Amino acid sequence: NQIAEAISVSNGLATELPEKTADQVQKRTDTLVQQFQKLSEKVDEQQATIGKLKNDLQEKMNMVSGNIGSVEETLGEISAVKKDVEALVVIQRERYMEKLEAGWEVEKQAQIASEQAKKVALRKQKKIKELRYPRENETTSSVPDKK
Repeated sequence: NQIAEAISVSNGLATELPEKTADQVQKRTDTLVQQFQKLSEKVDEQQATIGKLKNDLQEKMNMVSGNIGSVEETLGEISAVKKDVEALVVIQRERYMEKLEAGWEVEKQAQIASEQAKKVALRKQKKIKELRYPRENETTSSVPDKK
């Protein structure tokens, strides 16, 4: 009896054990499949997000490169304007120096003319004095010393 019972339990285990094992494997497989699907969905979402970010970044890069080109053009124009301004400053400085030199020359000529006018005026005064007082000049020079 015991042997028959052990054989029947063994036969039952032989059929139950693979079924239980298969059920457990199936449950774990289903769990793994679900986890894999969730991970796959997350990866797809992240790929979509990355694609969107990539497109946004590409658009911004295009805008920046366009802006850089615009800035470079503006810098070129500013450089040309700077050169023109520097040239104008040099010209203006030269004109100013010419005017100063011309003013100095005019002032120098005026000073020379003033000095000559003073000399002429002094000569005139001397002549007038000589003409008014000729006797004083003669008497002082012709009077003998009384010592």
